[in-house]
Amino acid sequence: MNRRSGMILVLALAGHLLLALSSIRDPQPLIYNLHNDTIHRVGRAADFFALYHAGVNLKAGGDPYANNLDGVTPYYYVFRYLPAVAYAGIPLTALSPATAYLLWILILEGVLAALLVVLWRQLPPDRWRVWVLVLLLLSSPYFLELFMGQFTFVSVALLCLGLMAPRWGALYVVSVLVKPMGLAVWPVLLRRRSLWWLVGVSGAAVLLTTVPYFRAHPDQWRTFYAANILMEGGFHSGNYGLVYLQRLLVEDAGWQTGLRFWIPMMQLWRNLLLGGTAAVVLVARRDQWRLAAPALLLAHFLSYQHVWEHHLSAVVVLGAVALTAPELGRRQRRLVLASLLLLAVPSPFGLLDAAKDPRAWNPAETWPHGYSYLNLLPKVVPTAVMYAVLIQGLLQDGWRRPREILAQLRSV
Repeated sequence: MNRRSGMILVLALAGHLLLALSSIRDPQPLIYNLHNDTIHRVGRAADFFALYHAGVNLKAGGDPYANNLDGVTPYYYVFRYLPAVAYAGIPLTALSPATAYLLWILILEGVLAALLVVLWRQLPPDRWRVWVLVLLLLSSPYFLELFMGQFTFVSVALLCLGLMAPRWGALYVVSVLVKPMGLAVWPVLLRRRSLWWLVGVSGAAVLLTTVPYFRAHPDQWRTFYAANILMEGGFHSGNYGLVYLQRLLVEDAGWQTGLRFWIPMMQLWRNLLLGGTAAVVLVARRDQWRLAAPALLLAHFLSYQHVWEHHLSAVVVLGAVALTAPELGRRQRRLVLASLLLLAVPSPFGLLDAAKDPRAWNPAETWPHGYSYLNLLPKVVPTAVMYAVLIQGLLQDGWRRPREILAQLRSV
């Protein structure tokens, strides 16, 4: 590392620490006016307090998915994770909610530090390497993740760390227990016999910690299913997903049939995108997990209905990991870097929401027509562009013929 790169990283680290401390401490942090979820939601650490509340309820023999006053948790979002995550919340209840939140922030920062070290070693040693780390250090969605005490960044970061070295494979299993979207990368693991154990262990971990619990508590399964799998709700100014953009287009086109069949249409879109991406990964001649795993997870974000701005902290990680793939050409790398820049900077929300009235649940209801598109497009477009670049990279050497795939299976 030369002196100039070192100075840039030191300045970025200083800025990171300033913004991180402000996000977890100040009554109105430096990022407050930039995001829907800082102004128009219940408050700092609300997502983490969902885990804390689930732990309190389980410890008392209650329902972790219940929306009740437990007498300890100050406020919280509805808990919508796997039962294993709720059980992980029980030890946290030995601490006060505020102290437990600070412990979670230290974990997030530790995971980020580990990711930065690994990426520095694996990114090509060119002039862009330092800027990739700067974008991760100063990523606006990451500070929102800290403010909310969320789990998306840590889930995707652990997944990527778990794939970067076989000895870290256990991190992949942890990541899918935190958020099962990591199961989407199974096609990557199936292409390599040495990684089949991760499919078995992660699948067993999810089944053993989920199926018996939900069989014993069917009402909780229905709550979990409604919150995570049904394609309903969430269409407001805090949504930055392609599905929301599709909904806006259908509404503006006055397509009543599309609105009537919205849920099955979006479920079909999700199945086609995830299934099609998995097929590309399995049949592409190029076997490169650094392109394939990010592509599969981007397919998840491009087809999921509830994509909030803090989720983009994970999308930035996926782009950074993809840049470690030596197969990407110069033009492809530039497109990914440009996408990362747009994803890492704040959305236009702070400019569009002039009133910044905390009493409004969805300020977009009073915006001029078109503002929602202005808010969405700077995040949806770079996510889609990055996905397209990774798919192009995977298919650059063409497809494997069926007999080649069969020959590989026979040799196993």
